[in-house]
Amino acid sequence: MRAQFFPPEQTARPVFLNTRYPVGAGVGLAAIDEAQIVAAVGSTAWATLSFEVDEQGIPAHINVDRASLELWGPQAIALISEWTFTPGMRNGMPVSVPCKLEFLWGRRDLQPQTLARWLSVN
Repeated sequence: MRAQFFPPEQTARPVFLNTRYPVGAGVGLAAIDEAQIVAAVGSTAWATLSFEVDEQGIPAHINVDRASLELWGPQAIALISEWTFTPGMRNGMPVSVPCKLEFLWGRRDLQPQTLARWLSVN
């Protein structure tokens, strides 16, 4: 849903390099039953993670800030654990940069007013 980077002063933020998503339902086995319920009722599930993109462009120090249900935090962690970034850069050197990502599962046809409402609440 949303990515926020918090680079130190005079630092270029990381850039998404490789973001792989699971095929099929897009969730692991631990969440498949809940994902089917979310889909059946036309609802959404969400999780917010904070972490650092380290000097190698790898997500590190991953924390679940909030989630609609506890099981969605590990699902989001599993997603970003395989992602890579170009690291933040300062004076030609890679540096670690804090980041926050918000994930949303469920309806794929969110209307602009639904999306705006979700973003204002979360």
